[in-house]
Amino acid sequence: MTGGVKVKGDAELAAAFKALPDELMGRVMLRTVGRIFKKAALRAGERLFSAGRERTGALRRSLVGKAKFYKRSNVLYAILGPNKDATETFQGKIIKPVKYAHLQELGATTATPAPFIKPSVEELGPEIVDGLRKGIIRAVKNVAKKGRK
Repeated sequence: MTGGVKVKGDAELAAAFKALPDELMGRVMLRTVGRIFKKAALRAGERLFSAGRERTGALRRSLVGKAKFYKRSNVLYAILGPNKDATETFQGKIIKPVKYAHLQELGATTATPAPFIKPSVEELGPEIVDGLRKGIIRAVKNVAKKGRK
């Protein structure tokens, strides 16, 4: 299951971000987005619980959010979903949340969709922009300190 959410910030933020050295830009993005996606995983789990759509809680417990920055291509990937290695036993059967998370999110012929990942990320959009703004300010201050020495 793949999807995309675009976060739109102000033009000033985008310009400041592009002015940072690539390595620094990657670090700022990785820290900020990684931290926020971990928070999104918790919110997605809360959304599942409050909707009353969970039977065992295995999916909620398996949710992880992480980010990875690829230096060569200068691209950041953020991922939110069930840990692929998570398994639990329920009534003698092994449950793998990665096998049914997409059905919960998107629905199936016999089940109505109950989105929990995309809404969690979307509601954190402003927080991502704010976190990037703070990260850029922090990074610029650090570069200025190093330049003075």
